[in-house]
Amino acid sequence: MSGLESKFFSALTAEDFSTCRICKLGSSNSSVPSTAKGRIPHGVRLLLFKEVVMPNWVSNTVTPLNDAAVSFTRERIVDEKGEFCFSRLVPLPRELSKTSSPNRIVSPEEMQMFKDRYVDRVCTEYEQEGLLYVEHPSGFIESCCTAECARPLVKLFGAADWYTFTNSHWGCKWDACCRKHDDTSYFFDTPWSYPETFTEVMAASCPECHWQWRWEEEQGFGGIFEIRNGIIVHTDSWDIPEEE
Repeated sequence: MSGLESKFFSALTAEDFSTCRICKLGSSNSSVPSTAKGRIPHGVRLLLFKEVVMPNWVSNTVTPLNDAAVSFTRERIVDEKGEFCFSRLVPLPRELSKTSSPNRIVSPEEMQMFKDRYVDRVCTEYEQEGLLYVEHPSGFIESCCTAECARPLVKLFGAADWYTFTNSHWGCKWDACCRKHDDTSYFFDTPWSYPETFTEVMAASCPECHWQWRWEEEQGFGGIFEIRNGIIVHTDSWDIPEEE
């Protein structure tokens, strides 16, 4: 097991195991282990690790090419550490940040059962709205909500869970990862694709700005485009390199 895998499964709890769909499908043992590390079947462990931790990563380089883009990026996109951050320009609503995906729609009786199950750890800040959640030690959030709660979430945000929102409004499920920058450019990774929807928001938000965006998927295919005059212009692309 790699160091990253070991760190992940050390944090994975029995409750995470019992609520994980992949583990349920992959394990013939219906009992919940006291600790998940070392007890998850090898094939299921690899599947879970790849699904949760290891998507195909895309490296991104964003370079502001005029003063307007430099100012807009610094004032509206980068965070307090000076790093590229989708949620600065397109914030993830706090209510959705406390949901699991999919957000489980339950009856009032089932909600009470959820509350009783996690009586010491359940978070009730949105209980009046019909949402309960638990933050497990591994960092996973498990939530449930009533249909009466889900409907206004969809009406307000177009989604009842974080995953649907981020994919719709950023174009990928997570914010920028492994971030760094230098005097001219911002560098970060995204899961599975570059954040196409976010680039459209950038173009619409600052038509006078001019950026270059370079992306490459870890297998080797990628592209370059520019955002200028409120539109996106693709200037180059390449496929996976052929093996020699």
